[in-house]
Amino acid sequence: MIESASSAADVRFTQHVDDVDGVLSKDGEINLYRIVQEAVTNVVRHARASNAAVEVRRGANTLSVIVRDDGRGFHVQSDGAGRLGGGFGLTGIAERARILDGRIAIVSAPGQGTRLELDVPVQSGGDARHGTS
Repeated sequence: MIESASSAADVRFTQHVDDVDGVLSKDGEINLYRIVQEAVTNVVRHARASNAAVEVRRGANTLSVIVRDDGRGFHVQSDGAGRLGGGFGLTGIAERARILDGRIAIVSAPGQGTRLELDVPVQSGGDARHGTS
């Protein structure tokens, strides 16, 4: 997905993606994929960025995702209850993060680019697809 977005846009993406197969349930994997997909789509469609990076890192108890760009940035809106304002894309990202029991932060300002950070708790050493721990 990242390679496709990079080849279809004038944005140079770098990526570091750890092996996270089996860390989340199948539904969790789909939600995580959709979060990254929406974040990458937002970079391509809205950021007017030259460079962007996607990182997916597996820790002992946390799966971390960072998507950042050097684009135009925006004013981040929150309703104070952890829900992001803006468009349906950010709302969907926030809702999927909530489903994953994750913590999401978006840091951005006009002219300063954007950084999305997501931390999702995982069981150490387990394979969520098979229910082992």
